[in-house]
Amino acid sequence: MRRSILYRALRIILFVWILTVTFWSLLPSPTIPYTQEALNNEKTLKTSHTLIVVDDYPTIYQGSSESNGFGHLIFEWRISRQLNPESEVELTLRVAENDPINLADLMRKSAAFHLSRTKHDAVRTPFFDLTHLDYKVACVDDIKNSDVCLPWFDRSDKALLTHSNHDGTCTISLRIVVDEHGVVELWPASFIENALAQLEKVRLKPEAVDYEEGQLLEETIQFLRESGHPIMQLEGGDMTTLEELHVPYVRGNLPSKTYPIRKAMLVRLGPVLRVALIPVFGIIYLLSTFSTVILFILYNGTLSCAGIMLSAWLRAGRPEFWPWTQRFRLTRWMYFRSQNQKTMWGPAGPVESRSAVRKEWTRNGFVGLERPKTARLERGFNAV
Repeated sequence: MRRSILYRALRIILFVWILTVTFWSLLPSPTIPYTQEALNNEKTLKTSHTLIVVDDYPTIYQGSSESNGFGHLIFEWRISRQLNPESEVELTLRVAENDPINLADLMRKSAAFHLSRTKHDAVRTPFFDLTHLDYKVACVDDIKNSDVCLPWFDRSDKALLTHSNHDGTCTISLRIVVDEHGVVELWPASFIENALAQLEKVRLKPEAVDYEEGQLLEETIQFLRESGHPIMQLEGGDMTTLEELHVPYVRGNLPSKTYPIRKAMLVRLGPVLRVALIPVFGIIYLLSTFSTVILFILYNGTLSCAGIMLSAWLRAGRPEFWPWTQRFRLTRWMYFRSQNQKTMWGPAGPVESRSAVRKEWTRNGFVGLERPKTARLERGFNAV
């Protein structure tokens, strides 16, 4: 009785293990199409939900020493509403758990700057907030050696799942640029510094003319546009209502549609899932390590068997090939099963296999040689 209970318990554990590993491994990771990313980003931010994106190229933040060496940065953006002392609604942008950026106050500063710089015949100049904004964001060093992610998972999913097991943070420096009223851009600080440095080199040339401050800032924007894109761009008038907010661009990749399912599984089955995946990672490691050797053996073994068969067939005088393979010792084993199936007979005639006979006996109540009721016998054998 105890052995039976133990056997059932082991079977249940094995079944649950196979089901969990199979579901975790084979669950697809459909990505959000590029054409829908902007709509998804805007919808998420306008509803004050957290937008999570993964940046796979953190080298653009190389101006921040703390971000060097990390392969993936995870940004959590969130736009909220708050009331100022005058009971006016203002929008704020928060990056992860850092202090929020007051977008409405930023619009007021840029408007005052433009008002003081603009002349009747002058072009509106951009507003640069040259204050360093140091933010701590989540980061992942390497997703290839993750203890829960398989190689075919989506890259963004692997970065997020790996970070949930191994927390890591780094500091990056950002700066804000208001190209025109109602348009806020966040740039890596290194981009601003490089643009100013390049512009300074241009100004030091003998043929260069003297620049006014407005022209300096305008050409800095041109250098920025040539060097890349901001990590985020927002459009929203005075930045006081979510209804007017528009999100043209957010740098980074969104997680797949099935990421929430895997995240829920990892939260509830974290330690168990890691143990369950050990055999899977072992098989993948063996295949990746010895795949060349296995393919070499299979390739050369196939060629060797083909050469042996050809030479034996030629020595036999080139008889009919398929009948000869039934007698040749390297291939005759393949015909044993088919021969056994053909020679099997049941109570009503030949059947296809032993399993068919077994099913027929089961259907007849284990009476394998029972006389069929419709069978006709000679007169002398009929019952009296």
